[in-house]
Amino acid sequence: MTVDFKVVDTVHSAFTVSDLKRTLTMFRNLGCEVAAQDAGAPEIVKMLTGIDNAPCKLGFVRIPGGHMIEFIEYEGPSDRGQVKSRPCDTGAAHIALAVNDLDAALAGAADVGLTLYNEVVTIDDAPMTGTRSAYFRDPEGLTIELIQWNANGDPFKTTAA
Repeated sequence: MTVDFKVVDTVHSAFTVSDLKRTLTMFRNLGCEVAAQDAGAPEIVKMLTGIDNAPCKLGFVRIPGGHMIEFIEYEGPSDRGQVKSRPCDTGAAHIALAVNDLDAALAGAADVGLTLYNEVVTIDDAPMTGTRSAYFRDPEGLTIELIQWNANGDPFKTTAA
């Protein structure tokens, strides 16, 4: 199958949260920039999602390196719930963030509201040999992976030709 369009860039990732202020504070404390905050108009939310009566608050965070994350706190409808998933469940999501010192992140995780899932992993396979990674859960239930690259840095970054 051939399509007549192609992806040209990443715009943002998005997560729904129950407490936008707490989430923005946590990401600010992690060294990210709160780039914008706004209210989502219920009529636009309905046009995009098909959900009636879903006013919301929006916050955009810029991660060092430039990627944007949108956090959405819905104030309706009254029957909204909370997703509870494990990383192995289909549809589960996480965001991976590079840190300069995973040991310091482990020591300070609770101070910013992160709870370690299980253990730190050190990768043995090239090109990531020596890279260390750990999964955390934030107060919203979002999974955040913190990665400390080996001395060669991120092997997935490409340079423009």
